[in-house]
Formats: sequence, C-alpha cells, structure tokens
Amino acid sequence: MKKPCSGNETDQGSGERHHFTAAILNGGKAMRYGGADKQSLRFGNTTIGMLLAFTLREEAEELLIVGRPHPMYDAFADGQHEDIVKGRGPLEGLYLAMRHASQPWILLCAVDMPFVSPLLIRRLFEVATFGNHEVVLSEFNGVHEPFSAFYRRDLVDALAVYLESQSSLSLWNFIQTRRFAVLPSSEVTALCDAELVFQNINDPNSYAHALEAAKKRGFPFKARI
Repeated sequence: MKKPCSGNETDQGSGERHHFTAAILNGGKAMRYGGADKQSLRFGNTTIGMLLAFTLREEAEELLIVGRPHPMYDAFADGQHEDIVKGRGPLEGLYLAMRHASQPWILLCAVDMPFVSPLLIRRLFEVATFGNHEVVLSEFNGVHEPFSAFYRRDLVDALAVYLESQSSLSLWNFIQTRRFAVLPSSEVTALCDAELVFQNINDPNSYAHALEAAKKRGFPFKARI
C-alpha cells in the first residue's frame, strides 16, 4: 500500500482507511473545454486531480486511476489503467475499476468533480455495507448522481455484457438495471455542501465558478466533512 508523503489538509478524516477501492475517472476528452487536460487545472498550490487524489487516498484502502495514466498520480495510486476500448465513456472506466479493484466496493469519482466530501462518502459506504444493494448513489436537486457513488465489484460480468449488448452507453441506464439505493437530497445536503460536491468543471466558466465558490465557502469545509 502506497502512502502519500504528506497529510491531506482537505480532510477531517477519522485516521483510518475504509475497505473500498476509490477509482478516479480521467478518460474524458474535455470537448467543452477545448480538449484541455482538466485534471491539471490549478486549485491553490495543487491541481484538481491531486486535490481529489489527496482526499480519496485518506479514505480508501485502494486508489486506482482509470482512463488515462498520468505521472502526477504515481506516488499516490495503487494502479493506473488505460481504457481498453475507446469511446465508451464512464462505463468503460467503471469496467476497468471493477476488473482491477481488490476491494468489494468501488467508489467511482470523476476527476472534474474534485470537491468530494469524506463525510458523504462514509455515509454512502455505510448504506452499501449494510444493505442488499449493488449501487448506492446520491440524489441532489432531483438528479441521481452517478459519481461519488458506490458500485459492487462483482457487477463486472453484468457490465461486460451490458457494454457489448447496448447501444446506449449511459451510466444511469446501467444503474437502472441493477438493485440501487439512493441517499435522498435532504440527507445529502445535511452532510455536505452538495452544490459544490456535485459541481462539474466542464468549461472555463464552470472552473471559475467552482474556484470562487470553494474559496467563499471555505473549502475544505473542515467543520462539515
């Protein structure tokens, strides 16, 4: 198990890692961002990719990068895995994570949603651990959020079949074929600043908005996460 060389100041963690694999999905083409490498965008003295990796490294027993290997994660990730089939989107990243994870549950995160909440992650993992579910995710503002969500590793065969048989490679469509549990918006917003946690940085405007919001709200919300 690789250890980060310094503590994660984005987290008020319990000091123990939990028995799940965190997977950072970084294989997107960033078309709305002009093809920019979004994981390398700056947040303070680090990048949004490393901000996410720092937080997840403190929470998860294992950290994987799925999509496009990048040297910035070499000292933090337990493995980096490139897409086998290009163009299949987040489902391909989830499939890679399921193939390589050592833990029974996978927390799937998107590199352009770096402001994850450890407290929300722990609550979702609690639901996953004690329920008869295959997927556990959050609802916020009427939307089911497929990232910062948990997926059972043993869905790998079902996902392989789905990838080969479906023309719609929607992550949400796949979720609807499985047993899933949803943490309601009221509970999500009580645990974290959900507007920022589920902020997707997909263009320069959303990047600027996320940076401003994070600074105004005092990210990393030490009192709340």
